[in-house]
Amino acid sequence: SPQADYRLLANYLDTHDAMFGYRHVVIDEGQDFGNEQIEASGILETLQVLTEINDGTMYFFYDKRQLVQGVSLPEYIADADCKMTLYRNCRNTGNIGRCSLNAISDTGSSVKLSGEIGNPPQMKVSPNVDELCGWVDSKVSSLQSDGIDDIVILTCKTIASSEFSSRIANRKEKTVWSGTRIPVYTCRTFKGMEADAVILIDVDSTVWDEPEFPYDPKGGLIFYTGASRAKHELFIALRADEKGCNEILAALGSGSNRRPLKKLASVLGVQLV
Repeated sequence: SPQADYRLLANYLDTHDAMFGYRHVVIDEGQDFGNEQIEASGILETLQVLTEINDGTMYFFYDKRQLVQGVSLPEYIADADCKMTLYRNCRNTGNIGRCSLNAISDTGSSVKLSGEIGNPPQMKVSPNVDELCGWVDSKVSSLQSDGIDDIVILTCKTIASSEFSSRIANRKEKTVWSGTRIPVYTCRTFKGMEADAVILIDVDSTVWDEPEFPYDPKGGLIFYTGASRAKHELFIALRADEKGCNEILAALGSGSNRRPLKKLASVLGVQLV
């Protein structure tokens, strides 16, 4: 697929500044701009100059906890003259927000959780994919019976590498859970969006592995990104045995436990089913 040429865009805007018809520029998901190609192009600095020429402002929104595309936060953020931190979580219920933060050991966070406590996230633990698939089916059916149709299934891996690939189908250029119209996305592609109910699949101990390559996210960030897309209901299909649960506990800073499933549920703040 073609690659974006940010340097070419910056040069074009710089030499055709009179054609730039915008006074203000808003950039969302700003943490994704922290890679070498974008930094070297100078595109962010160019946009800032153009807004200043038009007596405008450039607004840059980002969440450092969702650094799953770039390598590091852009230098533009570090050098910004003015920063305002928003602490109020306006998307998730209190229980979902807490679970998301617990997954990255951000227990001392200054984020103010929603006053709507909501249902605790549910987690099914099994090393058997077929068993987890059956559980996902039951959750989809239960949610729809309760009148909840805004449901997405998010994989912590890629669609191609999903352990649940036998249940993922392509229908009219959409990726769906087989036998339903429920869309399936990766946590990365669904970043920035939200749904009433989220079912996380392909959750295993590797989700908490430390980065092996420059563009790999830090341990737990993929889980955080996916879980924090849920507004009201969150369900987690964890493919693991007791050893895998202890590996996750170790990654979260907890020692091994003789009852690792129960301990992990307590650490994450979820209900075992």
